[in-house]
Amino acid sequence: MKDEKKAGFAVTTIYNHLRQVRDWQKDHPYTTIPAGINPLTGRPLSKLDREMIADSAMPKEVHERLMKGLRRVLTEEQIEQILDKYTVGKVAFRKKK
Repeated sequence: MKDEKKAGFAVTTIYNHLRQVRDWQKDHPYTTIPAGINPLTGRPLSKLDREMIADSAMPKEVHERLMKGLRRVLTEEQIEQILDKYTVGKVAFRKKK
């Protein structure tokens, strides 16, 4: 990206989003989710299961704010590349299966 002002805005938007996610996770640890049974497997919920449940309760506005900010200065292709970094390449990996 050649426009430093737009690049700075995108970086700030991402930084703020990551801070919001971190703060949410600190305020809503997996321990807030009761240890129970996974209805699909019949097995006890793992720590990861409970983390995912807690994270899935994050207000949708957090993601919407990120997307709105990125769309102000980036193309959809650039946004897709950034979101792929969030998932460490898992998006492309899962699409191939």
